[in-house]
Amino acid sequence: MTSFKYLQKIFFLLVMGFSLSVVCVACGDDEDDEPVVDPSKNTTDIVVTGKVGKYGYTYADIIGYANLNQLPAGSGNPIIGVEIGKVDSEYRDSDRETTISLVGNAFTVTFDDLSPSTEYEYRSYVIYGGLTYYGESRRFITKRTYIVTFTGEASNVTHNSATITSRMKFSSVDKRDDSQVGVAYSTSKTAFHKEGNFDTKISDINDESNEEYVITLSDLSVNTTYYYASFTLIGGEFVFSDVKSFKTEIPSRTITKVNLYKTNNGSYEIASRYEFSYDVKRRISNVRISDKSQEVTYTYDTNKIEYRWDGVNEDNTTFTKRFESTLTTGRVNIGNLTSTGNFTYFYTPQGYISEAAIGVDMRLVYKWGNSSVFIESDPVSYETEYNYTIIDNTYSIDLNVLTQMADNRNDFTLVMNSYGQLAGVLGTRYPYFLEDSDYIYKYSFDENNRLVQIEQTPATTKPDKQDAYWYRIIYQN
Repeated sequence: MTSFKYLQKIFFLLVMGFSLSVVCVACGDDEDDEPVVDPSKNTTDIVVTGKVGKYGYTYADIIGYANLNQLPAGSGNPIIGVEIGKVDSEYRDSDRETTISLVGNAFTVTFDDLSPSTEYEYRSYVIYGGLTYYGESRRFITKRTYIVTFTGEASNVTHNSATITSRMKFSSVDKRDDSQVGVAYSTSKTAFHKEGNFDTKISDINDESNEEYVITLSDLSVNTTYYYASFTLIGGEFVFSDVKSFKTEIPSRTITKVNLYKTNNGSYEIASRYEFSYDVKRRISNVRISDKSQEVTYTYDTNKIEYRWDGVNEDNTTFTKRFESTLTTGRVNIGNLTSTGNFTYFYTPQGYISEAAIGVDMRLVYKWGNSSVFIESDPVSYETEYNYTIIDNTYSIDLNVLTQMADNRNDFTLVMNSYGQLAGVLGTRYPYFLEDSDYIYKYSFDENNRLVQIEQTPATTKPDKQDAYWYRIIYQN
């Protein structure tokens, strides 16, 4: 009996010991538990890590306590703040925020560039006398989102617009009907936070039947770098995805159409429509003239140019002509046009045309002065003065060809070789628009400072000039 009671006692002690050990394990430290002592009551440690105050998907207000009277004697001002990093990162790539505002021994700092649904650890610190004093580390998790967005690449970028295609991923947690998605954009890379200055466009797609949404940004500034990020908007809070960028283009100076109007009984009527096409090297490849049923097609080869000129004569018969020439330093010296003859060109030291001729029958002589150029015709024997302007001639075609085409004289169209001039092979293009001194000109420009209208009316001193012209210039975009 004695031995049996003895065994019962041993068994009882073993059971009690096991129970106590379980209780001890359950009482181990847990970083997520509230400390036994309220950190605001701790006035003996130099720095104490407090609780998280208000927090959301991307921000958190973190409270700390600094008992500066516990610092050792020294000089200088202490630096007070909070350090934060993702859990298990051991504060590598951490962020810090500092403050100089203490209420008693308490302070608050705000982090507003956090990631949603992410667990963070944080600690308060004080830097003084070359030493850094840390409070204990604590943890929290930012709010979880129903929709996560992923910023896409920009496409169809023009001088004032761009298209952004972003992806969406949906979660079963925290589903909210007020969730919206969109794109935020700014000229500042650092604008995407709670207090940032950015513009937004909201998508009308935010349900699980779609995996992407497309937004077009418009009314942008030209030649400007924009930063953008997709976002989820929940309860007034923006949750931004990664930030990307694009740069708007310089407004195109590629002219695709010119509509020429001419006065008839005091009002303008359409006289011609010119359409221009270009090859991959931005060289002119085709010209169509609607009212004359004419078309010019260009072919370029190494040191050689050829164009085919098809059209309809006044008697409704058709014609086809070919101009071809070998280029010397990029320009024509001698060329040949089918059934017309050889063209010969001479140039000034600056590269401008000084003489253009078809055989010995017809020629134009250019006399370049300080403020104008005189063009003499032989054998017709007339002289026209063109004045220099400050209207720049940096477009895809030489603007000075327009008045030649409107004038429609053979000595301009043929001898000057307007179609060769369009191809840029007749020497140096004059950098400014030239005005016929027999006319008065008015110009209109768009918001990108591109020339869009030219009005050309006879000068009162030239009663022999009856027709007025109006040009409407249309660009690629």
